[in-house]
Formats: sequence, C-alpha cells, structure tokens
Amino acid sequence: MPIIIILFHIIFEYNIIEDYLKNDFSVKKMVVNNKEYNSSSKRKSITFSGIVENKNVYFTKFDDEIDLIYNAYPDIGNKVTKIDVVKFRNSKIVMTTINNELEKWKNEKKTCITISFISLLIFIFLKNLK
Repeated sequence: MPIIIILFHIIFEYNIIEDYLKNDFSVKKMVVNNKEYNSSSKRKSITFSGIVENKNVYFTKFDDEIDLIYNAYPDIGNKVTKIDVVKFRNSKIVMTTINNELEKWKNEKKTCITISFISLLIFIFLKNLK
C-alpha cells in the first residue's frame, strides 16, 4: 500500500509540471502604456492567453495596436509572476524575461519528485532486507 501512495505522489507531482509547461493560461492583469487592464476591462483583447515554451511565453491572442506590453502578470501555479517585457515577433508575442519566482516554483516541484522517488527506492530496499 505505501508503494502505491508514493507512486501516486510521484505521478501527481510530475503532472503538475507537465501542465505548467504545456497548458494555456490567461493573463489576469497587465499595464499597457501606464494604464492598467484586467480580465474585466472593457477592452477584452487585453486579456491574453498563451503557452510557455523554453522560458518564453508565446501569446496566441493579442491586440494588433499594442507594440510593447509592460508588466504582464500570468497566474501560474497559484503564484503571480511578474514578466517585464513583451515584444512582437512573427505575429506572436514573445516574453523573454520570466521572474525568478517561476523558476523557483518549477525547481521546487522537481525537488519534490526527486525526494518522492528516492523515498520509494529506500522503501523498496528496506522491504527487501526483511
């Protein structure tokens, strides 16, 4: 029974990271030219959605009139992460700087998976000693 619990924990933690890397997310609030917008603003096009790939955030919905977007705050993993500069590139918006909090959160999840896996190996080893 403990092996099943530990395996479930490892799979669950791995899925959290996979969801973070692959799934779309919405930007809850951002500042454009010193004017703040959120998901309830009249300009719905300010509410972006995109995906995270290799430390860049690629947006799929955006307002064509905006050249630069400052201070985008995507809500990922229940942590608000500040991203400083967003620029257009090939009809997509690419974020090039992601806050250290996001990397720290990702590393914490990897550490949890590693500890769970080591715990499982120790448990199996001790069980075989009997």
